[in-house]
Amino acid sequence: MEIKKGSVVISKAGRDKNNFHVILDFDEKYAIICDGKYRPLGKPKKKKFLHLKLTNSFLDESVLKCNKDIRKSLKKFANHKECEVMSKEDSNEIEVDGEVVEVLPNTTFKVKLQNGKIITAYISGKLRMNFIKILRGDMVKVVMSLYDLAHGRIIWRSKNKDNNRNFEANNKTVNTNAGSNNN
Repeated sequence: MEIKKGSVVISKAGRDKNNFHVILDFDEKYAIICDGKYRPLGKPKKKKFLHLKLTNSFLDESVLKCNKDIRKSLKKFANHKECEVMSKEDSNEIEVDGEVVEVLPNTTFKVKLQNGKIITAYISGKLRMNFIKILRGDMVKVVMSLYDLAHGRIIWRSKNKDNNRNFEANNKTVNTNAGSNNN
C-alpha cells in the first residue's frame, strides 16, 4: 500500500495510542499527522512510521482543510471500524484445536491435537495475566509455528463439563453449626 497525503493511520505508541490520525505530509522516516482535536491542523505532530499502523483508507483533500471535517471523518472510522488495518500476513502460524492430556510444571501442558499427535504447549500471556486455570480434559486452541510443530502456545480454553462438575462437587462444604449458639 502506498503512503500518501490523506492516508488514515492508527497510532501504536505514545499518549495517542490506538487513535486515528490523518497524514498531512511525510518524508522517508517521519509523518506529520493530525486528528483535528488534540493535534489540530495548526499544531500537527511529527511521528515515526515505526509507531504508526497504516490502514487502507484515505481522506479527500477537501476534508484536510478544516479541523471539524477531519474530526468527523476520523470519528466515522473509530465508531464503525470501517477501515481495515494493513497487517503482515503471518502465514507462519497455524491454529489447531486440541485437548489437554497432561498438566506439567511451569504452566506447560501436553495437548492431544485433532489428528492424534501430542505436543507440548505453554499458556499465552493474556491467559496467564487473567489467571485462567487450565485443567486436564479442557479443550484448547493452540497456535503453532510451521517451523516447529512439536511446540505451541495455548490462546483459548473451553471448559470440559465433566471437569466443571467434579470441581463443584469437591468444593461443596456443609456447615452444620453456622449461626447457632449451642451452650
